[in-house]
Amino acid sequence: MSIPRQVPMTDPGPKIGTPLHDHQKAAVSELLFKESDYGSLYKGIVRQDPSLKNRKFLDLSSFGHMWLNEGDGTWSNAFTHKVSENETRPLQGKGMLLADEMGTGKSLIILALIASTIEAANEWVDTYQFEPEIPTYRLPKGYSMKDIVVDIPPESNPQLATLTSKLASENDHDLDCVITSIKSAQSPKSCATLIVCPKSVLGIWHEHLEQHWKGDWTTLGGNIHRQGYRQRPLLVHDHYANPKYPNLQALYKANIIITSYEALLTDSRKGTNGTLNNMIFYRVILDEGHRIRNTNTQSFRLIENLKKRHIHILTAAQVTRNPATDYRPLTTRTSIKMRWFRYFLDTRPKQKLVVFHHWKFTFKETKAVLKAAGYSIVYLQSNLSMEERVQITARFNRCKQDKICLLSSIKVGGEGLSMVGANACVFLDLMWNPSWHAQAMDRLHRHGQKHAVTCYIPMIQVTYEDRIWTRQQIKRALTRKLFPNDPKGEINLEAVPPELKDWLKRDVDPLSDEDEDEDEDAEPIEDEDVDTEPIEVIEIDD
Repeated sequence: MSIPRQVPMTDPGPKIGTPLHDHQKAAVSELLFKESDYGSLYKGIVRQDPSLKNRKFLDLSSFGHMWLNEGDGTWSNAFTHKVSENETRPLQGKGMLLADEMGTGKSLIILALIASTIEAANEWVDTYQFEPEIPTYRLPKGYSMKDIVVDIPPESNPQLATLTSKLASENDHDLDCVITSIKSAQSPKSCATLIVCPKSVLGIWHEHLEQHWKGDWTTLGGNIHRQGYRQRPLLVHDHYANPKYPNLQALYKANIIITSYEALLTDSRKGTNGTLNNMIFYRVILDEGHRIRNTNTQSFRLIENLKKRHIHILTAAQVTRNPATDYRPLTTRTSIKMRWFRYFLDTRPKQKLVVFHHWKFTFKETKAVLKAAGYSIVYLQSNLSMEERVQITARFNRCKQDKICLLSSIKVGGEGLSMVGANACVFLDLMWNPSWHAQAMDRLHRHGQKHAVTCYIPMIQVTYEDRIWTRQQIKRALTRKLFPNDPKGEINLEAVPPELKDWLKRDVDPLSDEDEDEDEDAEPIEDEDVDTEPIEVIEIDD
């Protein structure tokens, strides 16, 4: 059996101020390969390993390619078994699915990709192409497709020994890629990477730019963010905040346009008056891309109709869980889940934790139990802006208090936030789709977390939660079949521990006399649902 060869790593250059991990450098290489941009890929791998500059060929044999060379100009597709007759290798496609675990730095990977391809995007805009949405091969100067090694590793191909060095005598300026430049009055092309994300994640992309982009950058019509690397500023447009930007020519020259799925839908309803649907983008990035997994939805058709040269999808919803994360769903026969929660708090004093809920009555009961246990509470609710949510979670992460809890609905707090200040979370409600739990868990299990993460899911037997749990396990099993090589990350039920039974015998329910009308509160707290109860502001010490 052959052993997979390591993909060469890409150094994105000086515009990215945060050092990339090896898996991130390899991911940038994969993305460039899928975009058929061998010129930018070559520059990146030479920056990473300067010794490759004197190679006689460009070795891309470690990348997986869907088209296999059968000889005599015949190519077979490894997935569809389609046969193509072509003088040059058929293209890979328009992009790839980047399905890494949450917290592995997918946003930084995309920024590194953008930094690596600014020149390529500008060349594409300035070059006439009859069908601009169809990718084409972009080669380093002095190279032809015969000098690109894809099918056979160089150590297995003796013909490569006869090649002369392509680049040994060339200076850095000569490394620029060759492309025929013909100006055209073609329909407007934008060198921008259009990033489409949930509106709850918009602020996170701005944070990543501040944190990772070393070069200067500016929002269209705004101030330049000086980062110390003097060059033409990266142009960023927030379409969600400013959907009617008047200067279309400036918009076409933006490097990054950020919008939400919702704002994109609103723009599409304007028809020819819409901005984004009348542009051809160099690249489209779908953050939380599992949102368009259903091909029958309006969102899917909207993305499909966008004019774009490349498209990449970022998601973690279908990736099997990391086995290092400790899941402990607890089965209990008690009549009220809150009694288990009081036991949980009583046996773990001075713990900083996150509690997720879905139903309003769960929120109210949880708040009462936490207050009775002496916990300070930080709230995340749907009537908070994304900027406020980010500020609240940042303060929570920095807080040095022992008995403090971040209380959030699963949907409001499940995307785009970091809760690494805690290393334990509790789900007091179950969702039919386990990906909601996976998304929320990864708020804790992401970059910056220094401790093992433990997630507790108490479940009441002989109730509808039994059916929900069974459905979740079926969906997890299907995911394992789709991704058989991923870690299994099994979630097994634990029996009620004896100490919990003893504690329940002694426990007196302090909330048993309260007259709660559960029918009135038996509604989920949705992302767009503003709770009528005002938010309590809890002062915490940083």
